[in-house]
Amino acid sequence: MKKNIFLFSFVNVLAIFAITGFTTARGIAKADPPTHSVVLHVNGMMCHDCEQKVDKALQKVKGVRNPKANYEKGTVTLQTVGKVSPQKLIAAVKTAGFTGSVVDPVKPVSKD
Repeated sequence: MKKNIFLFSFVNVLAIFAITGFTTARGIAKADPPTHSVVLHVNGMMCHDCEQKVDKALQKVKGVRNPKANYEKGTVTLQTVGKVSPQKLIAAVKTAGFTGSVVDPVKPVSKD
């Protein structure tokens, strides 16, 4: 009987976590950090290898997701999670051997 009560209680706790989501030790649910879409203009990309260099450099920046460089357009589109300064993005492009600037201001990404 005690095993059944314990199992029933454990299942209830799991169900509560599944319904409400996992929480921190204080019992406050963590909200997802905001996600933003950013477009950078990159000067000097001439080929797919250049795209890969820029993508790899941006992937090393904390908070950057899915960088997609396009040498034909001279742009990189990416997502940022949380606060990522444009200066950090431009610095990463510079470490790859290119110069860049922000084309579009940071735009929130809808969660639809």
